[in-house]
Amino acid sequence: MKKTLLIFFIFFAVRAYSQTISGGISAGINYTSQPGPGTLFFSSYNNYIPGFRVGGLLDIGLKSFSIQPGIFFSTAGGTSRDNFYDQSGNVIDYIGDRIVVYYIKIPLNVEYKIKLGDGSVFIGGGGYTAIGVAGKLSFATNKSYSSTHDLEFGSDYGDARRTDFGINIIDGYKLNSGLAISGEYSFGLVNTYSDSPNNKNRGFNISVDYFF
Repeated sequence: MKKTLLIFFIFFAVRAYSQTISGGISAGINYTSQPGPGTLFFSSYNNYIPGFRVGGLLDIGLKSFSIQPGIFFSTAGGTSRDNFYDQSGNVIDYIGDRIVVYYIKIPLNVEYKIKLGDGSVFIGGGGYTAIGVAGKLSFATNKSYSSTHDLEFGSDYGDARRTDFGINIIDGYKLNSGLAISGEYSFGLVNTYSDSPNNKNRGFNISVDYFF
């Protein structure tokens, strides 16, 4: 009961002090990596992989600031590789892996807006929570061996943690018509895997948004 009353109080307080409330849709491209000791191995090379993000936003305008919660279907992951050398320094084998995780991602950002031309420049940041719903894990070597299987969520070695959370930094430009383009960098604060070696999600996103 107390939690319900608190939610209603926050809702009506926001309504009372907000100047505008608008909803929007968003779609964009992700480039993500999991830097550190490697996805499942102590890898020397970690690279970004492309992905996507689609979802909806709510923009609550408070004079020069906006509170912007959202919900997205989003990808994250990365690739890593270890080379094996002979005595002459030639690569004789390698082992690489690639992980793609599909998340329901819920960000909450605060943005500061500056009027410019036919719209506003905005910059801000906040946090996010993400829940893993599916994923793929692939392995490959230069000896024509490869395998791909569904990612497991759990507490065993090689399992991914289902929950991720971290910090966002965002900027962009929004036209008075409601069309906006934004760039966002996010970095996770928890390890992706339940056992060492571990990584944290890193990535940036470029999105096109439209607010009604």
